[in-house]
Amino acid sequence: MLYLLFLLIFNGLGAVVSGSPSGLGKTFSVYNNLETDQLEYRGDAEGNQIPDFSHAGYRGGGVPLPSVPVVKVLYPHPKNADDTLRIQAAINAVGSLPLGRDGIRGAILLKAGTYRVSGTLILGKEGVVLRGEGCGENPAHQTFSGNLTRDSKTTTIIATGTKLRPLIKIVGPHLPPYRKLSNSGKVRLVTDPPVPIGATEFHVEWSASYKHMEVGQTIIIHRPSPSNWIHDIGMDRMPTRGDGKRVRQWQSGRFDFVFERRIVAIDRSTRKITIDVPLLMSLDARYGGGDFVRINEPRRIGEIGVENLQLVSEYVQGQENSDENHATDAIRIEGGVENVWISDIVSKHFVHGCVNIRPNVRYVTVQDSADLDPVSLITGARRYSFQVDGQRSLFLRTYSRKSRHAFSTGSRVQGPNVFSYAVGVDQYADIGPHNHFGIGTLYDNVKTDGKISVENRGSAGSGQGWAGVTQVLWNCEARQLILTRPALSANNWAIGCIGRKIMSKNAGVDGVWESFGHKVEEIPSLYLKQLINRKGVKAAYALQPRIYTFP
Repeated sequence: MLYLLFLLIFNGLGAVVSGSPSGLGKTFSVYNNLETDQLEYRGDAEGNQIPDFSHAGYRGGGVPLPSVPVVKVLYPHPKNADDTLRIQAAINAVGSLPLGRDGIRGAILLKAGTYRVSGTLILGKEGVVLRGEGCGENPAHQTFSGNLTRDSKTTTIIATGTKLRPLIKIVGPHLPPYRKLSNSGKVRLVTDPPVPIGATEFHVEWSASYKHMEVGQTIIIHRPSPSNWIHDIGMDRMPTRGDGKRVRQWQSGRFDFVFERRIVAIDRSTRKITIDVPLLMSLDARYGGGDFVRINEPRRIGEIGVENLQLVSEYVQGQENSDENHATDAIRIEGGVENVWISDIVSKHFVHGCVNIRPNVRYVTVQDSADLDPVSLITGARRYSFQVDGQRSLFLRTYSRKSRHAFSTGSRVQGPNVFSYAVGVDQYADIGPHNHFGIGTLYDNVKTDGKISVENRGSAGSGQGWAGVTQVLWNCEARQLILTRPALSANNWAIGCIGRKIMSKNAGVDGVWESFGHKVEEIPSLYLKQLINRKGVKAAYALQPRIYTFP
């Protein structure tokens, strides 16, 4: 019952939940043990099971977003002059303050009104927060709390001019390739039998490098992409395009994956190592197995937030489906960045979308935010409201209108990532992994009037192929649903989903479909249940909508 109590806090609604299991909504792959109140998992024929996604989010999930004290206040320019330099100077000034023990320097508060920015505002120092006094009318608030009341005060930043750029960019240092971070030789994993998806333990071959491994060390697990694997999943023979454009067949070595993990236990007698976050791809001797090295953790910056703002891009009125000479992203995060939060943001009219998380970024929470009415051509590489190419990020209570890919991942995404309680309306394309084998995404209570698709996209784009594996659709609703998987070494799951199941036009076999047409009432949110199992019910408090106070 505590779990159900915290569910109400989690989504802000008097949600339809049940305290006891019904005859409908039964699942095989994961279920709640009523005696222990813990989730238990069953693997497929290869041992692959749904992994724990609860490590996604700020500081690894279940940690309250900081309430950072205001140290600098700005007011709108009385003559509507360009504010780029003035706001950036304030950001830089706070960025020069000493870091507190909590890694925080302070917040810049933009008082209610309108600010015009012709460039990009850069947040590149730890512990700096950019905050407004209100984000205006926010459909995410209405959808998940029943409150569409416009904030009594609204801080609006307008991206002016015709330059293509993000309005706000959070940027960290460049991260070198993992091979340059290594401070040990390779340790080979025992991968016969394969180490399955969802595993947190594996055995290793003895080596001098293994002898020096210790609990607490950070390692990089390498999963190769040999030509026989690419051939066996059909990615070296994608069909030609009808328009004659080039299709790039996948190549060996271009789809290697590396996973940063921490050692939490070593059993020297059996050479068994336990890691903190589950594996999201299987490691199979047939396909090169796997190995790992110890690394020196690269420098990342963090404790950065953007809060309570309305972000708007100028465009040519009347050219809503054609003008592209204006700002692309409301917020872009890139480089060596971790432990970031984006909260209560409404973005309007950008080419790409609201939040764009690039590779190498990790531990981000985006919550209670909406992307409305993008302005661009309605075609590829545009209108991705909330996109993540990084890892361990959580999108919570988000809303998208008139996008193409409202909630999506890009190429070779490492995961785990979570979209939880998300709504997409008036969609032009689909929701889901978009291209080139993004892995480890949970779509938890995602609802759309369009399509959710997990499939082999074949020669779409320039040869997108298998868009994603270790994808879980949990209690989702859509007009149409597709969920397939490669015939070997991977799986995808659709559990408790409602909509019309349709077949993919491209090669693949059905993923796991369970409780189709009936939501899993016993486990309304997989992310929340996994988080509570791992960290306790108090972790649910961290997921509440925020309440702001202003000086």
